[in-house]
Amino acid sequence: GVQAVVKGFSSYVDRLAESPRPETAEDDRRFTEMLRGILEDPTQVVRTLGCGVTEVREALGEDRYEAIRPEVDHILDRFFIKRIGLRFLLQHYIEAAESRPGVSGIIHSNVQVGRILRAEALEARRLCREIYGEAPDVIVIGDGEGGDLPSPSRSAGFGSSIYENPNLSYDRQFTYVPTHLRFSCSVLLQNACFSVAELFARKQAFETLPAAASSGAAPVSSPRKLEMPPVHAIF
Repeated sequence: GVQAVVKGFSSYVDRLAESPRPETAEDDRRFTEMLRGILEDPTQVVRTLGCGVTEVREALGEDRYEAIRPEVDHILDRFFIKRIGLRFLLQHYIEAAESRPGVSGIIHSNVQVGRILRAEALEARRLCREIYGEAPDVIVIGDGEGGDLPSPSRSAGFGSSIYENPNLSYDRQFTYVPTHLRFSCSVLLQNACFSVAELFARKQAFETLPAAASSGAAPVSSPRKLEMPPVHAIF
């Protein structure tokens, strides 16, 4: 399985290197279709490599595997960094053909972090309910929006200031790739919801989980400034 993944990605690089430079609209159409085919490759890369690592660990045993683990981690890091870079360039080229205000390919000039956090929070809570039967509330703060914030609850251990939702972005534009941000926020919020659910399931009461959006480290460098325990905060 691992050899098939490596062989597949090597073939992608060869195809791109051997492909002639598009000179006409028809050339560009064919080139773009080739890029789409690479992006839509059904190979389950992450699962395949994960199974390969598991097989190596079981074959060597924990002690022998731990001895080579730094090298394995280094190889996987290099592979996935290159994979992310390749997919970034392919998708950017494909979407750059469409002209949209404030957007260049997959790069947006002013990403709305708060909206992404709220959307991913809903999905994280949905998954949490499916797995644990219940999910903690997620309150997004720092973008100056979110008029649906609940009333302050001292019993939850947080001060009232977090419910005022200050604008920690200071109206600065955040140029980024929304798809990458959505994935990162999704993983963070899912892990946070699952951890809270596991921790408080027996108490039959869930802590409120704040998710803060901020421009720069200074506004959230001190948990006291937002009056929330750092263990419950995601920045």
